[in-house]
Amino acid sequence: VVALDEGDTGTTNFDFTVTLTPATGRVVTVDYATANGTAIQPADYAQATGTVTFNKGETTKTVTVQVATNTTYEGDETFFVNLSNAPKATIVDSQGVGTIVDDDCAVFVNDPTVTEGNWGTTTLTFLVSLTGPNALPVTVDYATGGGNAKAGGDGDYAPKSGTLTFTPGVTSLPVNVTVNGDLLDEFDETFFLNLSNQTNAGMLDNQGLATITDDDATPTVTFTTQNQSSVAETGTMTVTARLSAVSGRDVTVPWTLGGTATNGGDGDGDYTITASPITIPQGSLTGTETITITPDFLVEGNETVIVTMGELVNATAGAITEHTATIKDDDPPSVNFTSLAQTSAGESGTL
Repeated sequence: VVALDEGDTGTTNFDFTVTLTPATGRVVTVDYATANGTAIQPADYAQATGTVTFNKGETTKTVTVQVATNTTYEGDETFFVNLSNAPKATIVDSQGVGTIVDDDCAVFVNDPTVTEGNWGTTTLTFLVSLTGPNALPVTVDYATGGGNAKAGGDGDYAPKSGTLTFTPGVTSLPVNVTVNGDLLDEFDETFFLNLSNQTNAGMLDNQGLATITDDDATPTVTFTTQNQSSVAETGTMTVTARLSAVSGRDVTVPWTLGGTATNGGDGDGDYTITASPITIPQGSLTGTETITITPDFLVEGNETVIVTMGELVNATAGAITEHTATIKDDDPPSVNFTSLAQTSAGESGTL
């Protein structure tokens, strides 16, 4: 195994030692040839093939492979020297490994997280770093952007861009971004710090992911009505789901129906109502559903429609999770005299 820094100029010689054990009184030969690993010839090293000859009494020989140097960060790379065809000896270890150690520094950035806060501002810090110290100044441009967080004065954070300069010996520099606090219950939000146009260094990771963690309470939902709790058979009633505070997420309010009245859209029910659930869009306080009463001429007494809140999404249940609406019957009965026999009778008869 040979492991050496690649260097910045010219070429670097990787010397592999081939050993014959024990010494012998005759000439021994073995062929060798390089092969790619993660390093590729001719970009990373020069192909080398040939035959090693051990004269009588010799036990070591050297195979030299020239490795190309550069100033671009690539990470460590490997290649192989394979032995074959030794007619007068047995090959015990047929492969040598060459590791080209990358000695060029590269730029990378972390993935920070910050809790948003309820008011004012909070500082989120990206840390831009080099993989190692550099003898030359390193510069890199940066700019925030992307993700689902909103940039700007009324958004989630203040956008930022500029250029960082690493003087020799400096390996880390901060980029501070201002995050705005709010009282909205919302999903965690993200944005990126993008790096570009580096000089005197490679690029290991050009994008940092920032996460703004939401710390606001989940709002509650309560049923209310926008009109009276009882209506005539020709009326409508609006059932309203109201949040305790505006949310940054859509809130879903499923419901089920009960009561003595029957729901029917084909004309044979007492009322109709649109399908569950109620949706309260982000940024809104309320969502509604309308109960439309189906008029009829039946004498049936007052009937009820009971709307019961189901399992909520992005909210919790408030004080009122059930609403009862009463349908007032407006068909009073009437009484008329009728006769079951003839309309006249004699003095001794009945009518």
